[in-house]
Amino acid sequence: MYAFFVALRSTPKAYKNINYLFSKKTYTLLLTKPKMTFDEVYEEWSKEKFPTVSESNIKGYKASYKTCGILYNRVFKDLKLADLQQVIDTCGKNYPTLKKIKILFNQLYEFALKNDICNKDYSTFVEITQYKDLNPNKHTRTKFTKEEVAKVWTMKEDNTIRLSSCCSIMAHVSLNFLI
Repeated sequence: MYAFFVALRSTPKAYKNINYLFSKKTYTLLLTKPKMTFDEVYEEWSKEKFPTVSESNIKGYKASYKTCGILYNRVFKDLKLADLQQVIDTCGKNYPTLKKIKILFNQLYEFALKNDICNKDYSTFVEITQYKDLNPNKHTRTKFTKEEVAKVWTMKEDNTIRLSSCCSIMAHVSLNFLI
């Protein structure tokens, strides 16, 4: 345990020392809180969060963090909504990735508020809905019509057509998955 002394002025020349006991982690956070950067908050948060989540989630958080490069050296408590929104607006990522970045912001602000690193959670005001249609991985697939399915079933017994039809169907299905 570390002793943390706070001087309270009771008279103009007299000071009163009050001894508080804190854990090493709390003591370190208390001393550095006012000037903790985005990067430092992320590091402290990840030490707590990563042991409790899957490797897949950790990779997602790390990927989201990498998009926030313009915030790394900024003092966390001085960040405003415009700074967070700038990351979203300029990163060029698709909607699912933007959701992960916003989740990271939410969790960092929750950690920062809990540890008195900042006073307000700007992450709740970050807007990503205008990017909802931005998903380059989204594919539109054409389904088989009822007539095409019926045609396949009628060819079921014909051995001469079976091989060529199977190849044709497999090519059609494969192309639908590639598109």
